[in-house]
Amino acid sequence: DIHMPGMDGLTLAERLRENVGGDRQQLCDDHQLAQIRGGQPLHNKTLAEAALRERYHVNVVLLTRSGPKGEAAAIEPTPERAMLRGDMLFVAGRRESLNRFERECGEQSAT
Repeated sequence: DIHMPGMDGLTLAERLRENVGGDRQQLCDDHQLAQIRGGQPLHNKTLAEAALRERYHVNVVLLTRSGPKGEAAAIEPTPERAMLRGDMLFVAGRRESLNRFERECGEQSAT
């Protein structure tokens, strides 16, 4: 587990959202907070079904979803919360774990 005195997950996610020009925030040692757009492998899966902590050793601390007018709404990441393709996930974990999660579950840009 990551423990940073005076910082909860929401505070860290807000710090990352304000970090223009970067999608990762260094926490401590090899731990980072990453902003990763969810891809097809996560579409319509709940956080419990996706079992991201068990499979990838990462923790979702915040999820944002675009509304009909393009505004982002923050959504609490509860186990029963279903993710949609394109949701922005704020995920904490070790660098290698985040890299693997992004490769396997992140939205792949068209090349």
